[in-house]
Amino acid sequence: MLNDKLKLWATEWECNKDYKQDALPEVYTYYKQYIETGKFPYLNSVVDFIANTEPVNNLEALKTQVYLCSSQFKQEQDNAHKVKMLADGWLELNHEVAVKLNHKKMQISADGQGAISSFKLSDIFKVFVNDKGYTYLMKPRATRKGYLISNLKNVFYKLA
Repeated sequence: MLNDKLKLWATEWECNKDYKQDALPEVYTYYKQYIETGKFPYLNSVVDFIANTEPVNNLEALKTQVYLCSSQFKQEQDNAHKVKMLADGWLELNHEVAVKLNHKKMQISADGQGAISSFKLSDIFKVFVNDKGYTYLMKPRATRKGYLISNLKNVFYKLA
C-alpha cells in the first residue's frame, strides 16, 4: 500500500519538487516510531527501518519522504515550544518588535547556530538597531559584538 502511495507521490514530485510540504502520513508515522526507539533519525537509518517493516520499491522517493519528515518533525517541535513559551508569559521577538524596543533591556531565550556548534541564549540583553537597520542583541554594557536577531531561532523575551 505504501508502495502505491510513494509511486503516485513521486510522479507529482517530479513536477513541483516542493520541499515545504508535509510527508505522507504513513511515512511520518514510521518516522515517529523510529524516533521513539531513542536512536538519532539519520536518513538512511530511518529508510532502512521503514524498508524492513514494509517492502518499498522506490527508495529515492522514500528518502525524500524521510527528509520531509525531519522538517515536519522539527516544525512540530518548534510550534510546541512556541506555545509553551507564550503560555509561560514570554513574547516573540522579531525585527519589527526589536525596532520598537531599541535600547531596552530584556530577558532573552533563543537558539543559535554557529559554524561548528549550536548554542542557547538565556540572559539579560539589550536590543540595538544600527544605522543600517540591522537588529542585534547585546550584553547591557556592550558597545559592539552582539547577536544578529535574524540569525537566531525561537527568540522570546520578557522585559527586564
